[in-house]
Amino acid sequence: MNLTTAEALLIWFGARELAQVSVPEELAPVSGELMRRTIGGESRDDFSPTEIAAADAGLLAIERAIADASRLMESHLALRHALPLTADQVAQSPLPRLCGAIARRLLHRERVPEEVQKGHAQALEWLRELAAGRIALPGGGVTGVGAPAFDAPPRRFDDWTLRGFV
Repeated sequence: MNLTTAEALLIWFGARELAQVSVPEELAPVSGELMRRTIGGESRDDFSPTEIAAADAGLLAIERAIADASRLMESHLALRHALPLTADQVAQSPLPRLCGAIARRLLHRERVPEEVQKGHAQALEWLRELAAGRIALPGGGVTGVGAPAFDAPPRRFDDWTLRGFV
């Protein structure tokens, strides 16, 4: 399960940056507008087939980076939580944004600006803290390996059923 989307990366990091870092170097660069339309599934009729092919390759690279980042994160999450996480667990947590930071770092390959490297390092540190049990996902405690499970029948004795016995 991917923990973020290309649409989210578009909102957080912008079409121009995604176009610059996702399109393979052997293909012609594409405009931010074309990348925005490609990610958004909008019409690209006013672009050439070569530009559209390059944008499609860029989107594929973005989706690969998201999948790789999600797998890396799940390797940390699996130490404390049952996988796959629910959509609510993901939505109520910082996981989408952290996955975006890791995917962004993967897209930058060798040319990594300090801001991108810093976001990547912070995401990995958060994952290490989560795996160590020093922080938890919102909306639930430990649910995976090593978590106690409680299962019992309903209570038979309570104040109501014992009211005649004093």
